[in-house]
Amino acid sequence: IKSIKKINDLISILNKITKINKKEIVLDFRKMEESSYSPVHVSIAGITNFYQEHKGIKIKFKMNKQDYILHTKTQKPFSAVEDYDILKSNIFDRVITFSTSEDVNFISSEIINKLKYSIDCEKGVLVSLSWCMNEIMDNVFNHSKASKGFIMAQLHKRQKKVSISIYDSGQGLLNSLRQSGEFSPQNETEAIELAITRGVSGNREIGQGTGLWGLKEILQENKGYLSIQTGHVNITYNFKDDTKKISSNLPILDKENLCTRIDFSINFDNFINLNKALDNYEPMEQINCEVQNLIDYNGWIHFNLVEQATGGIGTRDSGKRLRLYLLNLMKIEVNPIIINFENIDVISSSFADEFIGKTVKEIGFVQFNSRCKLIHTNQYVSAAINKAIKLRFK
Repeated sequence: IKSIKKINDLISILNKITKINKKEIVLDFRKMEESSYSPVHVSIAGITNFYQEHKGIKIKFKMNKQDYILHTKTQKPFSAVEDYDILKSNIFDRVITFSTSEDVNFISSEIINKLKYSIDCEKGVLVSLSWCMNEIMDNVFNHSKASKGFIMAQLHKRQKKVSISIYDSGQGLLNSLRQSGEFSPQNETEAIELAITRGVSGNREIGQGTGLWGLKEILQENKGYLSIQTGHVNITYNFKDDTKKISSNLPILDKENLCTRIDFSINFDNFINLNKALDNYEPMEQINCEVQNLIDYNGWIHFNLVEQATGGIGTRDSGKRLRLYLLNLMKIEVNPIIINFENIDVISSSFADEFIGKTVKEIGFVQFNSRCKLIHTNQYVSAAINKAIKLRFK
């Protein structure tokens, strides 16, 4: 396999091989052109898993040790339960399977947690991204009839975007909507366009038809990107330049398993008015609940440095992680923040500069003083912070 950017080629190949009754297949990716796109990897993982579990075919992968496809574990995706420690270390650029609500909660929470300490997101981005991931993964359980789903997240710092791909080899949008008894789309194109319409659901007893509609509205507000493939059709929406592209006559696994893949990208430096995007519906995502748990009876958010500084307080890198977390916290919640230095005897100059000096420089003295209050800073900690601020403004 030299190029797998068009996943449809892989489906066609496997369909032909199954007809000649082969029970073992070797897919050789050693000469494959490098591909770092998440849709490629979740699709390969989902497709090969389907042929192994439903067609009884044993599939082996041949890869070079340095290949990205090996790093993502596309051949044998990570498990939210079995690979907990690995995913806690780095959840990006990994193909992960999910089959329970606990898996969904862990994956979405861990992606958001990593982003909070890695990049400075515009207001509304983290909560919106959390909502989108939970809704689309939840759809796999409620509508696809698949036993599991596959997800991969990528952080593109240069392009300032977060990309998510979610795949399942279930019945597809067309079959799901036809079974609802309320909708009767004639083809996959109509099924996709119905699915992103408000109030359209494959099962009214389970959902209210806000998932794909809400995803589209959020991405439209953010000027992001959305691609939906199910059955023979793929539709992409580029909301930055307001364009739409339809691809048809794509190969399928079989008529009962039309599959669905949702790919979307959110620009993390573009503000999202979630309340406006969801028409005055403001969801209480887990990220909101976590922040609410930090608020005391006076309405102050308690930012305990000992608890938050899991990477220590002696390096510039740890200061950067905390600065990004603090900036993101300010955009999630408007309440003032208490930064608690209790049980911290001394901090390094580089940490003080990266955490406090750069924060004050970025948002200004007035904004910092109105939003933040430092407590339990001894003479050594205070001296390091004061020096860092002075040098930043010198």
